[in-house]
Amino acid sequence: MKWHWVTFTIAAVCLSTLPFPSNSAHCDAKTWNSILKSQKQIDHSYNFHATRFNQLLKHHSTQPLLHQTFEEQDITALWRAGNPQSQQKLSMQIEASQQVIQAIEEELLAISQLQHDVLLQAGEWQGMSEHCALEQRTANVAVSHNYGQSNRLLGKSIEQLKGKLTLIQRRYEQEVETLVNAKPRPLQGSLSDAAADQPQQQVPLKRQP
Repeated sequence: MKWHWVTFTIAAVCLSTLPFPSNSAHCDAKTWNSILKSQKQIDHSYNFHATRFNQLLKHHSTQPLLHQTFEEQDITALWRAGNPQSQQKLSMQIEASQQVIQAIEEELLAISQLQHDVLLQAGEWQGMSEHCALEQRTANVAVSHNYGQSNRLLGKSIEQLKGKLTLIQRRYEQEVETLVNAKPRPLQGSLSDAAADQPQQQVPLKRQP
């Protein structure tokens, strides 16, 4: 699969200079600037998460996972070789992969919340557009409509971002699973284990001669 970098949104332009009628109920400068402030926060948040993903993608692209580089039997051979350095590196790879999995899980939760906020923001702009239409404020209607449409498209972009993160997360989960499964298991059923499994019996007393 060919990966693509996540693009950034263009920061909201301050439009508080648009004319508003003094007697409008909702299509006013105060409400407009409040929604616009939220828009800037959303754009900033999305660009922040886009940057984090692009950094993760760069790391993922330049650092191939072991299960993508070696056959499972080769990884098993590294475990069995008894080389402390090799075993330590494999253990560290498992730990690092688990940390990436957890970090992606937290990122997915954060951008899911952002996606929710984006859809709410689209509704805010839609409401603003409708109120401004009632006041026949043509310029405000057009701009607020465009913002609403932009947020709906942004919601779709976030959904695609979630899919890309989930795919990378699954690859790290496969890395952990492969390395753990390739690690030799301790021998079962040893003599000491068998003796420990026997029921305890009373020790006979030694008879006097």
